[in-house]
Amino acid sequence: MPAFPRWSGNEVAQPQWEDSVTAADWDTDFRRVFGVAHLNVTNALSFILGFNGIDMHSSGFSYGESTNSDDQEISPYVGVTYAITDTLNAYASYSDIYQPQSEFDINSRQLGAAEGTSYEAGLKAEFFERRLLASLSLFWARQDNYAEYAGFNPDTGVSYYAGVDVESEGYELELQGRITDNWSLLAGYTNLDLNDPHGGDDVRTFVPTQTFNFGTRYRFDQLPGLEAGATVKWQDDTHLDNGIGVIRSDAHAVVSGYVSYEFLEKYEVAVNGYNLGNEKYLTSLYWDQSFYAAGSNATATFRMTL
Repeated sequence: MPAFPRWSGNEVAQPQWEDSVTAADWDTDFRRVFGVAHLNVTNALSFILGFNGIDMHSSGFSYGESTNSDDQEISPYVGVTYAITDTLNAYASYSDIYQPQSEFDINSRQLGAAEGTSYEAGLKAEFFERRLLASLSLFWARQDNYAEYAGFNPDTGVSYYAGVDVESEGYELELQGRITDNWSLLAGYTNLDLNDPHGGDDVRTFVPTQTFNFGTRYRFDQLPGLEAGATVKWQDDTHLDNGIGVIRSDAHAVVSGYVSYEFLEKYEVAVNGYNLGNEKYLTSLYWDQSFYAAGSNATATFRMTL
């Protein structure tokens, strides 16, 4: 093909198209109902009881296979919080996981719902006269039949998925608060392990196992309405083995920032800069193909409130 703009669109003749065929046609009716109750047993001890109900019906066909399904499930949720001191709280929770899925396997059959359980426990503490909030959480979850991209079927011309069993566990640390009345910050670190509960092998290796986020914002007293901020997002390396080779993405950090100014109570101008370090990285390894993220770029906006 000649390079644009010399390309006209007429270089390749139209082929002899065949008559169109309806390959898939189905209807899905999805209904959800949920409820929650907060029970204060004492001033320090509280319980949260809830449920999530799902009712889904599907009928039709996809590439010669029936898409008929009928799913009903009620998933309970239980949480408890306890105030150890005025500034230190402990919590724990349990929930069922039931998530209907519309993905199809290599034989064009629906995978069905993903099912599992989830547990979480942690501590939350306030410091410096409630100016700083710190939290630590531990989590564990098990999901069976979770839909994951498995390839492309050239016979049907569509992507297909496989139901995988995933066990995840890890912990998360977070700090947020104000250094001064004008200066605030947020920082968080997550460590996550994803593995096959049957064999112990790592799964979903395209998901980073370590992430770190930091953000800060400052409001200027000298010029009311002026605000500046920055974020740093870091993740460790990831990879994907697609059966032909291994695609890798190195660990990387992305820095962004902004400056905004609000004046006359209804006007605001802002400049946002993204990937200020011009970091070169792949956006995702979920598929067999990926794209490089945008390099350094910026946007300017003007907003008026009527």
